[in-house]
Amino acid sequence: MSRQYTAFVRGSGTLAADDDGGLLLVRDGFSWPAFLLSVPWALWHRMWIVAGGLIAAQVVLGLLAGPVGFGGLTQGAVSVGLALAMGFAGADLRGWSLQRRGFRAAQVVIAEDRDMAERRFLENHPDLVVPEGTS
Repeated sequence: MSRQYTAFVRGSGTLAADDDGGLLLVRDGFSWPAFLLSVPWALWHRMWIVAGGLIAAQVVLGLLAGPVGFGGLTQGAVSVGLALAMGFAGADLRGWSLQRRGFRAAQVVIAEDRDMAERRFLENHPDLVVPEGTS
């Protein structure tokens, strides 16, 4: 089953042969980790603004639950709704965060898995790879 990935390249776009951090692939579509563990997932991916927004949303929900009259079921439904939104928007939010950190979206790649997507991207963009020993 093929998946769609967006390739993000750091800064100028050239990658050293041993540079694992200059190219990041983000799988498009629903993200189960973002749905199930929204805040830890955002922190793991260094998405500080997103994690802060999630925490703030949960705090506001907790503070408003009593005065507004939310029952446990309603509060749970809103929390699940927030988690679903993270699951569906997780890849987009990750791309936004990467762009804020100096990455640029370079290409959409269709592949069976992440390794194949990386190979295809690098085959299509040999100009981005600087050979070893070259500065």
